[in-house]
Amino acid sequence: RMVMQPTVPSYGAIVDMGATALPERLDSRHPMLGINPHLMNALNHLGFTKVQEWIFASVAGIRPDPGQPGYKHFFIAPKLGGGLTSMTAGYESVRGRVESTYEIKDGVVLLRVTIPPNTTATVTLPNGKIERVESGQHKFTIPQDKKR
Repeated sequence: RMVMQPTVPSYGAIVDMGATALPERLDSRHPMLGINPHLMNALNHLGFTKVQEWIFASVAGIRPDPGQPGYKHFFIAPKLGGGLTSMTAGYESVRGRVESTYEIKDGVVLLRVTIPPNTTATVTLPNGKIERVESGQHKFTIPQDKKR
């Protein structure tokens, strides 16, 4: 909810206010009240950037394989839930673009992944099935688990 809601305090409100960096406080700038007068109000703060790591590693499911550095092999295992019905995330690795996209519609999950040339990935589908794929674009259609 902190990522998705459009009202203060949230990451969504920060983006909607035109911020290009994350502030130290979720209420650093309020649409009606302006800049928060309290101390500890840096407008470019690294502490909140962990949400990006969470989005890539959990929501998009893009994770490097520590045993094969530089994305020679990597994992894609998106975690569905929280009311999110679509997502696209990409990463420009040293070997090329890695991408994970999903859309949930009419009880079906459509997962698309992009694997750079000369690399492989292990893709864990939302139903738990594991696929090992090589470079290229791959599409998977999976019935939605209504428990999610």
